[in-house]
Amino acid sequence: MNDMHSLGRLIASAQERNGWSLRDLAARAERAGYDMSHTSFARLKSTPVTSIKGENITMLALVLKVPVAHVATAALESMGVELDSALHPSVLDVVQESPDLSTYDQELLT
Repeated sequence: MNDMHSLGRLIASAQERNGWSLRDLAARAERAGYDMSHTSFARLKSTPVTSIKGENITMLALVLKVPVAHVATAALESMGVELDSALHPSVLDVVQESPDLSTYDQELLT
């Protein structure tokens, strides 16, 4: 997984963490109202992007259950844009932005 581009690693990580196949990702996208095939997910995973629409960044964040900023950062890095490490979110930011944590859990972690 280390030889993949950043967006590919993000997709693979979400798959591994949740036990999702590419078809599972496509089904999640469809349930969220997006039309994205499993082959499109495979292409995003294996081939560095040269451009990406904001709508696709939002969709990927929703489907992968990660913050939009993580997808945007991974997409930019996949395009060869080097980002300053100060732009990466802190652990506190990730906890506070996580849609998977309740307010109570966020307070406990912070």
